[in-house]
Amino acid sequence: MIDQLRRLFRAREILYLLAWRDIRIRYKQSVMGLLWAILLPSLVVGAAALVRVIASQWSGSHVDLGGVKSVMVRAVAWSLFIGGIRFGTNSLTGNGSLVTKIAFPKEVFPLAAVVSSLFDFLIAFVAVVCVLLFFMHWTPGANALWLL
Repeated sequence: MIDQLRRLFRAREILYLLAWRDIRIRYKQSVMGLLWAILLPSLVVGAAALVRVIASQWSGSHVDLGGVKSVMVRAVAWSLFIGGIRFGTNSLTGNGSLVTKIAFPKEVFPLAAVVSSLFDFLIAFVAVVCVLLFFMHWTPGANALWLL
């Protein structure tokens, strides 16, 4: 295990270049690329809010959107997980020519895909924090340290 981590550390430049290439490809000449990082979690939050409104109308109770904050944070974390899985599984087949021709740790490809998904996560995370602070009047407490 230590040897594998050393090999990955020695291949950190390749990891950086592959992650940067994925980010550039995703966002090159595309406004929708940046918006997609915010739009996908927003759709999940909107669907959750709609379900809460419909459920409260169905039961005849007061509409409580307090749980939307929780759904918002969970949707951003879920999009990181799904993006890492989706791009990580396709990274080896998409880079087939590099896998067979160059000798370096093959774990770099899925790891670079996860790092590029982490970039999307950071964009969506900043958007969620801004929404929580400005629109939902959230004040960070001691539990906000769990974000780290």
